[in-house]
Amino acid sequence: MKPKDSKEEINADYLIELALKEDLGNKISEGDITSNATISKTKIIKIQIRVKEHCVLCGMILVKRIIEIYEKLAKIKGKNKVKFKTLRKDGSFMQKNEKVAEISGNARTILGVERTILNFLAVLSGVATTTNKFVERVLPYRVQLLDTRKTIAGYRELEKYAVRTGGGTNHRKGLYDMFLVKDNHIAADGNLRKTIEQIEKIKKNNRKDKDKKVEVEIESLQQLDELLKLKKLPDWVMLDNLSYEEMEIGVERLRRKSKELKKDVKIEASGGVNLQNISEVAKCGVDYISVGTALTLGAKPIDFCIDVIV
Repeated sequence: MKPKDSKEEINADYLIELALKEDLGNKISEGDITSNATISKTKIIKIQIRVKEHCVLCGMILVKRIIEIYEKLAKIKGKNKVKFKTLRKDGSFMQKNEKVAEISGNARTILGVERTILNFLAVLSGVATTTNKFVERVLPYRVQLLDTRKTIAGYRELEKYAVRTGGGTNHRKGLYDMFLVKDNHIAADGNLRKTIEQIEKIKKNNRKDKDKKVEVEIESLQQLDELLKLKKLPDWVMLDNLSYEEMEIGVERLRRKSKELKKDVKIEASGGVNLQNISEVAKCGVDYISVGTALTLGAKPIDFCIDVIV
């Protein structure tokens, strides 16, 4: 992966406003009682944002927006607005103590937004950095790293952006953009064949669903054999929590059946994947490896700090 200058736009205004009000209350300009008590309204300062450890940077696309939303809510206008200078872009590989941005302007404004800025940078850079570590482990293989829906509630768009920034690939956004038949669907519906047939019927009769991909979760070679008896295979097959040996057998059977049907069925490995075993999983010949908790919910935040320099 190469560092990139991202031009993506992420709509995080609601989350930013929520974060600011969480810190400062509903009356934004009056919330930082310490700054209000000790710092003049007209005091101007210059600060730098610095990363305190190696990482893949992510979240810079939000920093300026955090300042803008604060100033809008606090009714700050004209010459009193803060000036922001980006020094490094999302996707950059950062060294310890490197500067990522400089901010100059009203001291109360800057001190009011600093924690919100640092929190977003910490979490998103953590996800991007963790993702990149996984991606590096599978570089020798023809496999892509996928994320899952295991994200902090409300932060999915941001975390999926962080995964992309770290070199990973986004899987489905939610429950609405792809059919993914899991064990509980099969248990609730009765059997695998019936479940697949019902989905194909929906796709045939509903225009809005006809182009959506179908994936089926397989938990054993016996269940895979049941799937392979169907006349039509799904677009994707997820091999969940299979041993390396079982996975290799499953991949071989799926490739053979796909060739017979002249359909390019994508194969995903899932379940218990971590940095220690992902290379072994990749050797099994799958197209994708999905990582849930370890990639997003379990990613270690990156430590950033803000230093007043003037």
